[in-house]
Amino acid sequence: MPAELCGKFLFDIENTSNFPTVGDWVTIQALSDNALALIHSVLPRKTLLKCKEAGRKIAFQLIAANIDIGLIVQPADQINLLDGTVEKRPSSVLFSKFNSVTYSYVCAFIEFAVRLESGHF
Repeated sequence: MPAELCGKFLFDIENTSNFPTVGDWVTIQALSDNALALIHSVLPRKTLLKCKEAGRKIAFQLIAANIDIGLIVQPADQINLLDGTVEKRPSSVLFSKFNSVTYSYVCAFIEFAVRLESGHF
């Protein structure tokens, strides 16, 4: 069902992090035989995954809400310890307060162990 934000909700929003995002529970009013809904409010979130918007302004872009477990997957052969992506992804998950499993670390460790064992390191 397509939905739109109602006028009062838009007027009361203080910043962009109050907008609904994927995973949010919202209160709605169904209109026109359930063909359209008006979103009246966003219920309190358990968790929120967000990232900083590009540029110097301190603002955040919402990614998802109410996540129980996050899985970060990255190919072990593409891990670059110098660019900081290995640290950035888990840190954004840590600040989001949900459980996470980082698959790339597991793959990197297995690949390292196999190379060490076979003498191809």
